[in-house]
Amino acid sequence: MKYSGQTITAAPNICWGMVGDDLLLFDPDDRRLHVLNSTAAMVWALTDDSIQVGSIVQQLSAEFRMVPQQIAEDIESVVENLLASGLCIDTDRPPAPALRPPRLPRLQSAPTTPGPSTIGPFTALGATILIDVPDPVLCGELTRILSPLAAPQLDVSAGRGVLSYRIEMTVRGFDLFVNGRTIARHMSRSVCLRTLLSDCNASPLDFVEDAVVLHAAGARIGSELLVFPGVSNAGKSTLVAQLVQRGHGYLTDEAVALDVDSLEAEPYHKSICIDAGAHSLFPELEPLVTDASDDTWDVDPRLVNPGRLSPGGQVSGLVFPIFRPNATAHLRPIDAIETMHRLLRNSFDFEPLGQAGFAALIRLANLTPAWELAHGGDGHLELVETAAGGSEVLSLR
Repeated sequence: MKYSGQTITAAPNICWGMVGDDLLLFDPDDRRLHVLNSTAAMVWALTDDSIQVGSIVQQLSAEFRMVPQQIAEDIESVVENLLASGLCIDTDRPPAPALRPPRLPRLQSAPTTPGPSTIGPFTALGATILIDVPDPVLCGELTRILSPLAAPQLDVSAGRGVLSYRIEMTVRGFDLFVNGRTIARHMSRSVCLRTLLSDCNASPLDFVEDAVVLHAAGARIGSELLVFPGVSNAGKSTLVAQLVQRGHGYLTDEAVALDVDSLEAEPYHKSICIDAGAHSLFPELEPLVTDASDDTWDVDPRLVNPGRLSPGGQVSGLVFPIFRPNATAHLRPIDAIETMHRLLRNSFDFEPLGQAGFAALIRLANLTPAWELAHGGDGHLELVETAAGGSEVLSLR
């Protein structure tokens, strides 16, 4: 046998979980999900400790009461695939450690006493935000856009770091810094605004603890909390803005943090980003134009429908929106394995959580009804409301 004397072991940091009879393995480094059949699952389970391939053949032949030669070829094929996919490693030739980008340094207190040009604090997921902005136009726009996240005082409690932004005005435009690190230089006013807001969405993820974060919108429809994971331009913000207009509760339009133990969603009531293509749906929400304005409207959710902010809670359903121009809206139930593929494609880096984060997504996929929502921007709101209402047809898995 080709691999008989070779010693292998499971690769470090591989996350695993069961969906029905299938074993799912996930490598956080390359973000690939692997679905193993029963034979491959039994082989991988034996590699928890270093083991020779010949020993795997002997153990499984005894388990199935077969002559080793009858299963050796199949076992070696499985081993070859496990090694090629990086799920197992040859213990004589361990792989080089993966290179990870450095994480943002955590500040547990503000670096300086807030001055007259400092706005905040604001809270965003795992972080508290302060912004030193001497330019009055940018100051006014940022104050308006971030007002839904305004906090009564600076929060440096356990699990919450500080993001201290500084904007400098130069003869060549605006320079932007966070916690002493340069983000960008020589920007126009509008580009500086959009760059800072983008970083305000991304950097707080470095401080989230004990939660896996989905790139998703969320709304409470009646007693049901629906989460809408999806890629950019899937229509998440437009969908949730329309649902809030119809009287439903706003959770977020950007990121849903799920507690790894309870699977409860944390509210993130940031301004809703309405792209130019959806402006005609919300003409009454157009903000005043300033020198920092661009094609995106950042709308306070409290203006869309006052009093419609959801406190979060247990997730009742997952709806994955896909925008297709001129498509007829329809919902398609999806199974737990397809749900896992989509959750992983629409989750932010949960490498610090490792197995705990993956196990939380496995439980979410196993326990929560899920659908694909294909739409062309019309007719999909009623389908979402029907799904939240538990229609007998739409709730089938």
